[in-house]
Amino acid sequence: MQKERFFKYKECLITYSLHNTNSEFSYLTTFPLEGINKFCYIEQIETKENFRNMGYAQQALNKFIEKMKLNKIELILLTAVYDECYYSNPDKNGLFKLVNFYKKNGFIAKDSVFSNEDYIDMKLKISYWKGFLK
Repeated sequence: MQKERFFKYKECLITYSLHNTNSEFSYLTTFPLEGINKFCYIEQIETKENFRNMGYAQQALNKFIEKMKLNKIELILLTAVYDECYYSNPDKNGLFKLVNFYKKNGFIAKDSVFSNEDYIDMKLKISYWKGFLK
């Protein structure tokens, strides 16, 4: 298992792990990894409660992606999980908002149609990243 790492920016903390295609994690991902040597999996993005909805997660994610690009990471994977949204919006609109947040940052959802699942796998190929899309 890969070591958990942390990236802190202002009031936001990103927990992640780094992998190569030979790692045990590469067999667990739902995305094909052909042609990818190094990838990252974001475990969690957390903003302190008093600083939410102020753009800190946006800023932190942009800085994080820039750092991964400099470190020659080719792909970022994450799973948007319903549980992470539940407290602010218990009717799954929270998951929809979370997925849209990642989409605005260039991530692509595994399925194009939202289902009744409690999670959605997403990916960002860093070479395609253009920054935050308004």
